[in-house]
Amino acid sequence: MARTKLTNDSKLREFSAVIAYELQMLAHAVQLESELSGGAQWSVETSSALSRGEVMRLLRNALIESVWVHARNLLNFLDPNYSPMKDDVVASDYVSPAERWREVCDLEAETAWCVGFREFVHRSVVHLGVRRLEPLPPPGDSDLRRLVRLLNLLVDAARPELILDDLRRQLTRIAHQPLG
Repeated sequence: MARTKLTNDSKLREFSAVIAYELQMLAHAVQLESELSGGAQWSVETSSALSRGEVMRLLRNALIESVWVHARNLLNFLDPNYSPMKDDVVASDYVSPAERWREVCDLEAETAWCVGFREFVHRSVVHLGVRRLEPLPPPGDSDLRRLVRLLNLLVDAARPELILDDLRRQLTRIAHQPLG
């Protein structure tokens, strides 16, 4: 796919704020991780390099981004139309025969949702594109419920010896909590 070069000076200048955000998140996340892994008792109030506001903003942004990235990872794992990388593990690996996963999950009916969801995450979270100039909302409950529904279908269709009890417990727990 050919890249569309951003040539608008005003948009480029505005986008430099996104680059600054990436750098700030990286630097603050490294600092916070260092403090948290240092073994000392840590709290927002005792952070040596970051103010309380910086820590809270870092944690909120990191959590929103984390939610989107984990949701995308699960979608890529579950979507039989996704073209995995050479060493990716995908849902059909758990189902015998593997082609049965395509029938079980019936994602053919949800192809537009899968493509739109993945594209939104790529453009809004993972890649440095112009869409990053817009605020990032958390994913909606219906998107996350779709992923949970597909995971439940996988657990039901998979060879039982391949599914750990922890996954079953997580699915049971998440069924009773709000997701969006």
